[in-house]
Amino acid sequence: IIVFLLSVSACFSQGQLCDPDLFPKQNEKNRYWGYINFFGQWEITPIFTKVEPFRGKNAVVLKGTKYGVINCDGMLVLPCKYDEIKSFSAGKAWVRKGQLWGLVDENGKVIHSVSLRKVEQISRFSDTYWVNKNDKWGMYSLDASKYLIVPKFDSITVLGHESSIVVLGDRFG
Repeated sequence: IIVFLLSVSACFSQGQLCDPDLFPKQNEKNRYWGYINFFGQWEITPIFTKVEPFRGKNAVVLKGTKYGVINCDGMLVLPCKYDEIKSFSAGKAWVRKGQLWGLVDENGKVIHSVSLRKVEQISRFSDTYWVNKNDKWGMYSLDASKYLIVPKFDSITVLGHESSIVVLGDRFG
């Protein structure tokens, strides 16, 4: 049993930097979600509609119909005001309000204003995204927090983690 518990702990805590390790759990009484420690004790009160596992020191949570982000202490780093939040990568996460996307860091600071129409990850192995602003596509690096290619392409098609097709006017590349 101990070996099983250790393997479960290692599996769930992978990528988490909280001390103690925190695990999502639904409260049987009120049906809300919170986080427990390895011993099954509540560390973060179950007040959320839905929670995701911690990545680094943050977890995406749903309260009612809006998403936010909490830290290891259960404090809101990002208020529950977003319609969607993608998982953190390189200490940053894409957030959606209405039909537009923006980028925030793990402290809740806005890195890119909520002004992008679409955000498309090039590969799950990369922190680089195609982003659409004002109907033009560009390439954005989460790691560098800047555009690698300013939005100028009319369309893009991701072929794989190393290649995409871009269209600019009547030219393809």
